[in-house]
Amino acid sequence: LICCSGILLCAVSFAAALLQTHGIFEGGSLRSVPEQSSGIVSEMESGHRVRIADSAGEWTYIEGSTVSGWVPSDTVIVIH
Repeated sequence: LICCSGILLCAVSFAAALLQTHGIFEGGSLRSVPEQSSGIVSEMESGHRVRIADSAGEWTYIEGSTVSGWVPSDTVIVIH
């Protein structure tokens, strides 16, 4: 039974990894909330591969290797 649950856990983890969406960020400011007037969390240069975690209107929440934040959706090129 433990062996089967371990295999099931691996299968679920693998499926979750396949469903994640990634993109290439064109560079710019990462913001704390999806508004142009919100505080800047960090800056990221163009060309970084990011995980797309959420979206709200014309904004996308991205997660890089060390920083995350909201960016305009048109600055992220979705890859599969």
